[in-house]
Amino acid sequence: MPDLIRTAIFGTGFMGRVHLEALRRVEHVEIAAIVGRNTVAARQLGSAFNIPRLSPEAVLADRSIHAVHLCTPNALHFSQAKAALLAGKHVLCEKPLATTAQEAEELVALAATRELRNCVCHNLRCYPMVQQMRAMREAGSLGDILVVQGAYSQDWLLYDTDWNWRVDSRAGGPSRCMADIGSHWPSTSPACASPRSAPTSRPSTPPANSPAAPSKPSPTSSLPTPTLSTPPSIPRTWAPSSFAWAAPAAP
Repeated sequence: MPDLIRTAIFGTGFMGRVHLEALRRVEHVEIAAIVGRNTVAARQLGSAFNIPRLSPEAVLADRSIHAVHLCTPNALHFSQAKAALLAGKHVLCEKPLATTAQEAEELVALAATRELRNCVCHNLRCYPMVQQMRAMREAGSLGDILVVQGAYSQDWLLYDTDWNWRVDSRAGGPSRCMADIGSHWPSTSPACASPRSAPTSRPSTPPANSPAAPSKPSPTSSLPTPTLSTPPSIPRTWAPSSFAWAAPAAP
């Protein structure tokens, strides 16, 4: 890896700007280019920070660019990451890495073959409060962890008229928001109950001289079965081919 890492940012939306701001604070990293399907938005963002706007093909062909940050809709991650790896670029991809397990496994194998970094940005696990939870659990301050519950509350799709590409399975993938912002929960929850920790040994039956615990009815046995209402139709469409390119042939 060179002393100065030159990287390109794909995507000019919210996360593209987040990565841009973060990279400007990292030593030995230079933002070499911005790539966006909206030419006007990409040029405006680039001009504000004196960063050129390049096409995807130009970035892949530029051997002085060492890495790419993929901040694009989920359905584009596989094709863009594969093209970048085949072009010899390291990849930092917003979650998810792909929309299917088979595609993700292909990218992992390709990165290993090319000896390149192929990373997914799960940033919440690095937050100080999450690291504090991990430290408390490892120190035994929380006792035995039996159940971990959590929620990721969002209000930016509160109204029926709200729309975002994440609710369109063609752009967000078949699992939609679960593989996108929902992936933060399974990513951070091991801070409270890591699967790598050895389980606490507990007897499966009471000791011989102790009374058995009385059986209790399930607290949910009397609850009615919930029903799901049909969501309102969304007239907007999204074309997954509008910001994709064919992966170059392997040399």
